[in-house]
This record gives sequence, structure tokens and C-alpha cells, in this order.
Amino acid sequence: MQCNVCTTYSSFKWKWVPETISVYYKKYYLGLSYLAKDKTELAIENLKIAATSKESSLKYKAKLYLALAYLKNKDKQNTIKVLKDLINTNSPYKQKAKTLYEKLIN
Repeated sequence: MQCNVCTTYSSFKWKWVPETISVYYKKYYLGLSYLAKDKTELAIENLKIAATSKESSLKYKAKLYLALAYLKNKDKQNTIKVLKDLINTNSPYKQKAKTLYEKLIN
């Protein structure tokens, strides 16, 4: 028996999202899923790609979760590097990044 929801979903085409951006969203959500399942290496791999998106709202969210993935992986050096990058932007996550950064360096 074939799943009707899966068939409907796979045949649906997003007209308003360019193909290149949708790939970044896929990587972002894959990264979050891996992070939730404690598969930090896979999370980092996917979030790094999502963080290169030209869409700033996605890029900044991906960077924040990338920093958290590095932290969960006990990689303080890369955590700090990503947080510094976020702090030097006009990201809505700038303050969260700054707070976490200050806790890490103190």
C-alpha cells in the first residue's frame, strides 16, 4: 500500500522557493534532526552547509545551531569562532551568541 501523504508531498512543487535555497533549508532541518539525536558530526556537516545560505535569516539560525553542535561535541575552539562571527553581524541571534560567548570565555 502506498502512502498517500508521501505521494502528495513528493508531487508538490514549491514555486516560490528557488532550488538553491531549498537545499539549504533541507540541510538546516537535517542538521537540527541530527543534533536532537546526538549525532553531532552529521549535524555539524549539514549545518555548515546551511550556514552558507545567502538568505540571512536561515544563515544566522544555522550558525547559532552550528555553534551549539560544536559545543555539544566539546569543540570549544570552533564554538567560539562561530559565536564571534555571529556577534559581528546584525543577526537577531547576536545577543544570544554574545551571552553564550561570555559564558564560555569566563
